[in-house]
Amino acid sequence: VLRSVRPGRYRLHASTSEDSSSVVPASTGWNLRAGSHKGQDIVCQPLEVGRSVIRDVAVTLTRRSSAITGIVQNLDPGHGRALVVKFPEDVAPRTTGASGWSPCVQYESVSASGRVQISNLPQGDYLVAAIDLRRFDEWPMPEFLDTLSRSARRVSVEIGVTKTIDLRLSR
Repeated sequence: VLRSVRPGRYRLHASTSEDSSSVVPASTGWNLRAGSHKGQDIVCQPLEVGRSVIRDVAVTLTRRSSAITGIVQNLDPGHGRALVVKFPEDVAPRTTGASGWSPCVQYESVSASGRVQISNLPQGDYLVAAIDLRRFDEWPMPEFLDTLSRSARRVSVEIGVTKTIDLRLSR
């Protein structure tokens, strides 16, 4: 129960009382599966809070983890530093906000051998791409995500399933 929330746009996060900074309550084995208000997603989309009482918010947690794993091809042996970014197919890049950030737009570092894993994903359809670390400042911006979305891999994540994909580094 939330009380005295100021009007504005809010994003749903799940955490334990022991670790309020955690987006997902990993210490308890629970993962955020979904959140909705009046049938609209509030995990990847902000919830608009006005002056009236908000009812009918549904949050679903699960103990089953979902992940995307893979190997990034064509890494530059001399540089070799890359990130894998994932963002929802149906919301990015147009709803990431002025700064480009969204809780459903994530990145993960790629190991020197090219391996990557993105864990604790809500169910949904995502676009996944590997980018050179030197382009990190560009990636969360809507224009860059729009360009990246044209060459990204589409991946459907199901609860409790790990998807394995191969990616090529976008330069």
